[in-house]
Amino acid sequence: MAPTAGFYAMPKIALPPGKTDEDFVLALLRATGVLCVYGSGFNMPAADGFLRIVFLASWPERHSPVGRLKGRKLFITARDDRDGTGALRLPNIRAAFERAPEPKRLVVLDGSAHAQFLFETGQGERLLRDIEKFLSEP
Repeated sequence: MAPTAGFYAMPKIALPPGKTDEDFVLALLRATGVLCVYGSGFNMPAADGFLRIVFLASWPERHSPVGRLKGRKLFITARDDRDGTGALRLPNIRAAFERAPEPKRLVVLDGSAHAQFLFETGQGERLLRDIEKFLSEP
């Protein structure tokens, strides 16, 4: 059964002394390819160790809230990534990107890998640099 909703969690983790939530999130991304949002992005103290984890179900484009998203948005896809029906994902991702308000950035990588598997391709280092650059911008 496919998921039909989203799930959000904001766990608190024990950080090593002198480290911030951003340090942890970037280390997790480098080590596993899993991207979370650091809690200080939600006005939590950076040293408290909060991070946000999101699991989202697919939704029809007509119900997409992308036009109402606030803040900076980073869209990432591989050029030849396909959904379960065999259709390319890029046209829908590009359409969502066009509907999203600024500020936003679209990263289209070569290949057909999906989601976290992009980090296991020859594009992995570029993707990591693009994400780190995006996270470090004001």
